[in-house]
Amino acid sequence: MPIFISHQRDAAFPAPGMSGVLHLGIDRAVEYVGMCADSGIREFIVFGLDSPEKDSMALKASSPDSPVCAAIRELSSSFPDSRFWGHVTLAHYTDHGGNFCLGKDGQVDWEHTTGRFCEICKVLAESGAGIVLPFLLRQGAISSIRSFLEGNGLLNTEVYSYGAKFRSSFYGPFNRSTGVTEISKGDLQLEPSDKQGALEKIKNDVSEGSKGIVIKPALPYLDIIASAGSVTKLPLVAYMVSGEYMMLKHAGADGIADGRRSMLEAHLSIFRAGADMVITYNALDLLKSGS
Repeated sequence: MPIFISHQRDAAFPAPGMSGVLHLGIDRAVEYVGMCADSGIREFIVFGLDSPEKDSMALKASSPDSPVCAAIRELSSSFPDSRFWGHVTLAHYTDHGGNFCLGKDGQVDWEHTTGRFCEICKVLAESGAGIVLPFLLRQGAISSIRSFLEGNGLLNTEVYSYGAKFRSSFYGPFNRSTGVTEISKGDLQLEPSDKQGALEKIKNDVSEGSKGIVIKPALPYLDIIASAGSVTKLPLVAYMVSGEYMMLKHAGADGIADGRRSMLEAHLSIFRAGADMVITYNALDLLKSGS
């Protein structure tokens, strides 16, 4: 279940362009997670929003008092039977809007970028994250982060990877809602037609020590989910991203399809393809409707 953390502790307001999704301050997030936990949800992925504190190195992202770190610390303490994932990106915190650090020559410094991801993952782990999920798709990233955590004695936090993250038009509502700019410089997202590249990326992440594989989007890539099971026995997590979710919400609202039944059918198809877990904005509604 995705949770979006606002910079204001008592905030609770609709996420722009994402029907039924909220941006929550930490106090309201505790209330919301409690309601979700009562319904049986035990896995939560925590996202930040566009930060008012930005610089070229995204220093706020690795601050223990950042909204995401503070939220995970409080939520993991309040709900010890639940697991909280820290989504790791620099894009909310850089003054240039990219998910990377720039060198003095103005070019992307991937070594420094990887170092920053390691530092952010360390702080998230220290805050209580059970899983860190870095949006860093370069070869060696997962092994670097895993080794850094282990070297700091953080053995209880698993590193999951975006084993198959496709360049997709379906990310639009999320990006607009959270303030992410679509700067794709060197991000190595897969092209929609690149099935072989996806399977090779998954195999590489497995070899680097990833403990789980995330595939996104979900519905346009059911074949990738199905094929991934032939190259790894790690947990396969499919992410029904914002555009997929909103497409189904609009279909229900406009009477094109029965809203509840079409949403359930879509989720069942993802599980049938082989996903062990689905990250979905509709988890609470599906459970409330008895699905």
